[in-house]
Amino acid sequence: MSLVKRMLEATWKTGSRSKATDFTRAGPLTPELLITLLLFMAADGGRRGYGLMLDAFWEEAGRSGIALGRSEPVSAAAFCKARRKLKPQLLAALLAMVGAEVDRLHGRQLLWHGRRIFAVDGMRHNLQRGSELAAHFGVPHGGHCPQMLVSVLYDVFGRFPVAATIAPAATSERQELLKLLPHLRPGDVLVLDRGYPSFEVLKTLRDAGIEIVIRVPKSGSFDAIQVFRDSGGDDYRVLVHPSPSAARDGVESLDLRCVSLDVGGDDPWILLTTLRRSEVSLSQLKQIYHLRWEIEEFYKLLKSDGFSLRQLHAKSVDGVEQELFAQLLLTAMSRLLMVNAAAEHETPHCDLSAKAGVMALASGIVRLLLCDDPERRLEHHGALLRRLARHRQRRRPGRSSPRRSFKPGPRWNSKGKVGG
Repeated sequence: MSLVKRMLEATWKTGSRSKATDFTRAGPLTPELLITLLLFMAADGGRRGYGLMLDAFWEEAGRSGIALGRSEPVSAAAFCKARRKLKPQLLAALLAMVGAEVDRLHGRQLLWHGRRIFAVDGMRHNLQRGSELAAHFGVPHGGHCPQMLVSVLYDVFGRFPVAATIAPAATSERQELLKLLPHLRPGDVLVLDRGYPSFEVLKTLRDAGIEIVIRVPKSGSFDAIQVFRDSGGDDYRVLVHPSPSAARDGVESLDLRCVSLDVGGDDPWILLTTLRRSEVSLSQLKQIYHLRWEIEEFYKLLKSDGFSLRQLHAKSVDGVEQELFAQLLLTAMSRLLMVNAAAEHETPHCDLSAKAGVMALASGIVRLLLCDDPERRLEHHGALLRRLARHRQRRRPGRSSPRRSFKPGPRWNSKGKVGG
């Protein structure tokens, strides 16, 4: 039985298809083949249209000795029609399944002092012009294309996405964060950047038993932060008060730890955390927050030339969500294989190249997912693990100079040409 078929058996529900009659006829495009095609398309990075992509897929299957039910590729129209039958929630369930598999096999090795550490961050992605996408996601003021907000829950120590939400670009990132909390367990540590602090977020996380490490802006934040800065200390307990209306309703203030970390710049980092001084020192807090940078590296991988989707193919809401979840699923599967390779070849998992992992999986995804012969699949799996173990990435030293962007500034603004 092929790998993707076993994955579908574990996650398939009646609600995974758009209509009850979908996939009841023995057509060539089964759910198993559609999932593999979506992953193959994500691995292609949007470099080819549907027709050329389908030709390449059938050629790869032929070279691998995998029968697809017909000798010639299906038409682009048939593929578009068939993929509308699959709901994107199926790909989201497969993503969660891969994360659970990583946790089951390697969970003890992917801990920081016995704790799982996660980060949440959002990115905005431009979509193709279309009335359906514009009505659902909205078009930013002054923009020309619909735009979506993607919020990802990311295991920063294991370096793989666990879950994601997709919403209109104008949606609050804090609200999307709260939708991801069911994927966390009490005792997990969640690291957040300066865009997330609010009393509601802090209270919800603490009530759920989730440990918080969150950076707060130096101004325009809670009153307790200004009191802390005026004190001149670097590690105090503070009371974060609710809004006056919430206080009248009986909502109590939050007792949190506030620390100031010198990172060599003009301004220190100011963090709020539920981790007590007896559990985590200042230097360890700095290390935890620095791990949040892994999600930035993840977004850089998604947008890199070798893997970026650039322009999504779909012009429907479900199609956009399918392609985005397929890209996340592909990266999570590559990370599972990389952790397997690290364990088999006794290599630190953090030394393996994430980009090489995605590219290696992309080159052999048809054989890995659709091969029904257990011996051939194991042979291919072993060769893939050896390839992953060969590609290392150097650990980056600390930054020796201030960050500087060389990206050209905008030539036009609301008043006309800049400098004109």
